[in-house]
Amino acid sequence: MDVLHIITWNLNWNEAVLKQALQWMETRSGPALALLQETPTDLTQVLKRRGNVVRLAHEFTTRGQSVAKSNAILFSGDVSLSCGTDDGKEIAFARLTVFGLEVEVVSLHAISRVTTKQSVGTRMERASELMEWVNGKRNPNVPLIMGGDFNTDPFDEDMWRRSCYYALRDRALVRRLESDSSVRGRVPLYNPCWRLLSDWNSPADTPSGTYWVKRHEHANWNCFDQVLVSHHLMDSIRSVEILTEWPAGNPLGAIKRVHFGCFQGDHLPTVATIEVTSSTGGQDG
Repeated sequence: MDVLHIITWNLNWNEAVLKQALQWMETRSGPALALLQETPTDLTQVLKRRGNVVRLAHEFTTRGQSVAKSNAILFSGDVSLSCGTDDGKEIAFARLTVFGLEVEVVSLHAISRVTTKQSVGTRMERASELMEWVNGKRNPNVPLIMGGDFNTDPFDEDMWRRSCYYALRDRALVRRLESDSSVRGRVPLYNPCWRLLSDWNSPADTPSGTYWVKRHEHANWNCFDQVLVSHHLMDSIRSVEILTEWPAGNPLGAIKRVHFGCFQGDHLPTVATIEVTSSTGGQDG
């Protein structure tokens, strides 16, 4: 079985956190993709010092009036690069080939809802603009993997609304909408990260999200860091989880205000695995 490993992580501009992401990629048993946000400015030098085991598909950094943006797509293993580009604001885009399967990959960092106090309407408008750019670049017949810091939860309106990210939790619905000839325009994406929201089977001290901010006493954890896929890949997802230990038994310590310790990051990463077979990416999903 050929497996593609994926990690999405907001690094908080920290080289030590970047090295953890690279170590994760270097220790996978097969090809790996990293969709990274807030990457350190010396990313290429770090890759070079580590022997370029992990390679750069595309990276960009831009600074606005109040916030800096940095996005990168990295890959390792049996992966080849066709092209890479960006929108100059919040999106990095690359076309890659993995195990002979062509895939399109997006790393996204949406504007912070915490620091900018954006309204739902503003977030929805920006999500619509971002997806318009992505859909203008991609080939709808090619599988898409889209990950990043969306600064919105899976259940928020800007995530599932058709005019925005249009990422749904129901595979049967995605399949029906994709195959329905009466449905014109956009085809929904599948969001497997809904399964990260339940802590029913998790230990009491396990984070209930990837980002912690005290907005009020009943809603501190947010699942901002997500991996979405097009209908071509939704039945091939084998796992999705929030990574909380590194290596085994050693907490990442991503958020100092919670009991995770002393690390400089402020997000926990989301990781996923996708099984790639000869039928993966077919039009029938």
